Amino acid sequence: MDLKKERLMILDLIAEGKITAEQGEPLFKALDASVIEETDENFTATPFVAPVSPVSPVAPVSPVSPIGMRHNSPNMNDLVAALREAGIDHVTLSDLQEVQVHNITPEYVREMLAVDRPAHPEHHSHVCA
Repeated sequence: MDLKKERLMILDLIAEGKITAEQGEPLFKALDASVIEETDENFTATPFVAPVSPVSPVAPVSPVSPIGMRHNSPNMNDLVAALREAGIDHVTLSDLQEVQVHNITPEYVREMLAVDRPAHPEHHSHVCA
């Protein structure tokens, strides 16, 4: 039971000078006692739960590379080759995993390179900084 209203009423009586703090103290104690009595009346015992039999341990599983990330797989080698063609020479396993998480394929890397390369290099000028 929430007795915030009742507590505020007692505080208002004290603030208005209708009762003293000493007279308000037993009122607060009576509110606290009513909460304790109500809790005791509403107490219900926790139902009995039968113990669960122990579960046998599971054998450890060896770690597996993420799908498509088998070391030296053709897809991984092709992706590394495509990234090198794009000028990315230093590629870590973490880099490859991140690239694959974002579904970047060797074909996509090569398509992006083709978009960047002009069809007629003589008509293309690079600005060098």
